[in-house]
Amino acid sequence: MPFFIGVLLYMIRRSNKEIEGEHTMNAVKKQKITLVVIFASAMFVLLSGFAFLQTLDDMWRAGDIYLESEQQGETSYEAKFSSWDIAGKEIEFEYAKDTEVTFSYETDAKRGNLCFSLYERKGEGIRELKEICESKKGTFKATLKANEKYVFSISGLMVKDGFVKVNWETK
Repeated sequence: MPFFIGVLLYMIRRSNKEIEGEHTMNAVKKQKITLVVIFASAMFVLLSGFAFLQTLDDMWRAGDIYLESEQQGETSYEAKFSSWDIAGKEIEFEYAKDTEVTFSYETDAKRGNLCFSLYERKGEGIRELKEICESKKGTFKATLKANEKYVFSISGLMVKDGFVKVNWETK
């Protein structure tokens, strides 16, 4: 819309050498100013369209994980993703005896950060033991009780284009 308004102004100024109430300017100067206004309004429209498309993409991918690759081993989890929003990846643990587990993680993304949480499952409820957000690399330890169920969760909010690596070691 601003583009068409600019073109209309350009045509009006070009056809009228003098517009009532304006200071007289030479025609070339008027044309240059009008062309700058047209260019600026066209850039505004293009940038607004890009922001709108980015918002649509975020809404479309809301609440889900879009993985490019994923590997889970006995003591590790690794994934590359294009989008990670709200949904969490859960890894369950249960040991026959009390066990000290050391978790190490590494993550990076173009936008946003992942959170790492460790929960103890108690029947239908859960109890949070540890949560780390806003950190790209680190380790933490937890002692997991015998015959109890634990969940290590990876979650994020509007995280884009990244990877995550988690390793755990028992003692």
